[in-house]
Amino acid sequence: MPHLKVFIKWGRQSLSDLFIDPEQPPLVLKTELCKLTGVQPERQRLLLQGTALKGANLILIGSPGDLPSEPVKKTTFIEDLTSVQMGLSVDVPTGLMNMGNSCFLNATLQCLRTASPLHDALCRFKVSSINDPAQRFAAALADLYLSMDRITMQSQADGEDDRVTQESHDIQALHEIMTCGGQRSLFDQVVDRTAMDLQWQKPVQVAVPVAVLKALQQSESAFAEIGSDGLYVQQDALHCWCKILQLLREVLEGHRSWRELEAWQNK
Repeated sequence: MPHLKVFIKWGRQSLSDLFIDPEQPPLVLKTELCKLTGVQPERQRLLLQGTALKGANLILIGSPGDLPSEPVKKTTFIEDLTSVQMGLSVDVPTGLMNMGNSCFLNATLQCLRTASPLHDALCRFKVSSINDPAQRFAAALADLYLSMDRITMQSQADGEDDRVTQESHDIQALHEIMTCGGQRSLFDQVVDRTAMDLQWQKPVQVAVPVAVLKALQQSESAFAEIGSDGLYVQQDALHCWCKILQLLREVLEGHRSWRELEAWQNK
């Protein structure tokens, strides 16, 4: 097929003696126009009135200049992240170790921790009888929340070294309690699961609510039930919530902070 001669008008400038090879892609013509006008092929727009005939007039629209360069650092959207990348990017607050199906307890403790009236009441609480299950639980919960606050502050001020020391201490306490109770298999599974969960994540602040769990089990034996897999039996979070509030009510009821906690709970 013979080449077609065309005339191109670009602004006030006219380009003549240009030929189009119908068998070539449009990019060939646009590349030639780029050499003559400086308009990048991606920014060119060719308009043709009528039918494409030999000697037809074409109009070129476009301004010369460099195309915007790609950003050095591309924007990353959360939808594009893998589960591993999301774990590395999230600023995780102080967490609680899962001690074998104890997520029902951890969720309840984390929720109660957001109640500032309870936090204030526990800070002022003084144990008068360690043999009282309710007082023993309240003391353990107060120590846990203070420990979580301390881990967070130490991590922010000194990096991860203090967190590792605290976590190692808590795991040792968990080991002593479980092995003394003949639950060596349970302890091994808990530590193995925790190590596996943290393999792909950045170091996180973790506290181990051993004393709280032990005090809860002593107040109600159902929370100490062991399943066929050697782990604690999963319990209902609402049951756990009600039991914890019952224990706290026995030692905190009458305090102004407890009335504030009840108001917070009814919001």
